[in-house]
Amino acid sequence: DPLDVYAFQLTIPEGVSTLETAFDYLSPTASDQGRVAMTSNLLAVQWHRVLLYPKGADTARLPVAATLCVPQGWQAASALRGVRRGNCEVYTPVPLMTLIRATIERGLAGLECLAGIPGTVGGGVAMNAGAGGQQLADVVEGATLVGPEGSEIWSRDRLAFDYRSSAVGAGQIISEARLRMHPGDPRALTAAFTGRLAKRAAAQRVGGPNAGSVFKNPPGASAWRLIDAAGMRGAVEGGAQVAERHSNFIVTTKTACAGDVLRLIERIRDQVRRQSGIELETEVKIVGEDR
Repeated sequence: DPLDVYAFQLTIPEGVSTLETAFDYLSPTASDQGRVAMTSNLLAVQWHRVLLYPKGADTARLPVAATLCVPQGWQAASALRGVRRGNCEVYTPVPLMTLIRATIERGLAGLECLAGIPGTVGGGVAMNAGAGGQQLADVVEGATLVGPEGSEIWSRDRLAFDYRSSAVGAGQIISEARLRMHPGDPRALTAAFTGRLAKRAAAQRVGGPNAGSVFKNPPGASAWRLIDAAGMRGAVEGGAQVAERHSNFIVTTKTACAGDVLRLIERIRDQVRRQSGIELETEVKIVGEDR
């Protein structure tokens, strides 16, 4: 497509029911190339950039069998279930939203208030994702981690959960998590789930691409209130801007690069520090060597 680099105009012959596609995927490696997803020891494949599906389709209903082929000697780790075939892993996608919906349908409580949180199960555990008074630490019993030295099972105590954090390091990936849920009424859980989803959609419709909440809430305070008090609502740095609707979000334009966002983050932290004496900590994880 001449306007959307992620869109393809295809003519499908009549009678065709299956379409197989193959992509050569090249990740940005510097902040001026886009979102950095590759460092000297980690490559984060962004599945949504390499999926092909009909325009306007309900993606939640489309079955996708993802296959990842890696160079000799590389390890592949994911929250997805996979089967190794030579140097390739064939995965069955399990996004966080799918997991939440599945537990609700089976009358299992403990994750319903996490509705609408983007990302994967592994990322959610590593960050101890939470909302509405719930967090993944409430239900996680343990996890399997993969790192440079191989894989190992961590107990809940070793994971050392804290507010939006855990002991999982930058070079480690969670490939499996074990959750202990508790019984609940499916109808009540569905109501809580849909209500939370609607509330999140209304509060976080911020007017542009973003990575969610940028900063953690300091003890006894709200990050967005501190940013407002520091006069940073609407502040601009290159193609990045503090959202007018919710000042703990940074939205980007098509001309933005990672460097714009990083510089804006530092400006916000500096102004909040000057105005209130509070040091804001980022909730987002910054991956890459270019700071």
